[in-house]
Amino acid sequence: MKKRIKFKENIAFAAFLVLFIVFTITSKFTLISPYNLKTIIDQTIQTIIGGLGVIFIIAMGSTDLSISGIAAVSATIGCLLVDRFGFWIMIPSTIIIGLAIGLMNGIIISKFKVSSFMCTLAMLIALKGILYYFISDSIIFTPVQLTNVNKLSYKVIILAALILVLGYIFEFTKLGRYCRAMGENETTAKSIGIDTNRVRVIAFVLSGFTASLVGIIQMANLGGASASMGQFMEMKVMMAIFLGGVLVTGGFSAKIYKLLIGAFTMTIIVNGLQLSGVKTEYSEAVEGVLLMIVLFATIYFNNKKMSSLNL
Repeated sequence: MKKRIKFKENIAFAAFLVLFIVFTITSKFTLISPYNLKTIIDQTIQTIIGGLGVIFIIAMGSTDLSISGIAAVSATIGCLLVDRFGFWIMIPSTIIIGLAIGLMNGIIISKFKVSSFMCTLAMLIALKGILYYFISDSIIFTPVQLTNVNKLSYKVIILAALILVLGYIFEFTKLGRYCRAMGENETTAKSIGIDTNRVRVIAFVLSGFTASLVGIIQMANLGGASASMGQFMEMKVMMAIFLGGVLVTGGFSAKIYKLLIGAFTMTIIVNGLQLSGVKTEYSEAVEGVLLMIVLFATIYFNNKKMSSLNL
């Protein structure tokens, strides 16, 4: 019985290993070349950083669809301020804007009882409109000083620091436990004295913070603002979290290591299909099928695990 439960808890990691081995073989070991491993890490960093904030929200059984809009708008405005105040203003202003938008989401959802899905979707649409306004008005280039952020070594350091800090907060502090408790049963959480409104606001502020960091990295990668900045980032982040084995309802199934597994699984699928020579017109279809198989298997075994524990 213990072995069965252990397998169910690690189904997402087992799926990652299977895909890694299969694509290593089909790509004739190009997948594990040093250059490609660096590429895989580089392509996964943004998803993990975005997910480190969103996982607090998913743990509560909520969602945040606005992170791509927050990333794009905060970084774009930060770059615009450079011409007037100098480079020193960009990173602080970008982060402050991300925090402010996250705070706005949290207040609207907690105080006015608006669903997180509808609120953040509306925010995403509004932010995309703001982005188009700025881009149509002028050409926005990345400050030269920001190019250092595009180096893999710097991005890995930023990622490691965020995993240590936000991972500790999520796994070992009251905030993380309260978020997971709300996902299990918010009514019970309220009855034992948890200020669920305050917790929700803080969670959305953290999501806005990590989204702004993603915006800074994207701006460094692209060399300037683009209408496609952050496109589908919210989908990638949530898919990574769910692929890692976190339930849609959140709760105590939410773990930081599951985000890491899910994010790398997504990248391995995309990268592996390319290296294996799958034609472009078929690769997206195959990618979608593989993602669905892994996701459904993860959900199936998680549900069986929960049923066995309830019994």
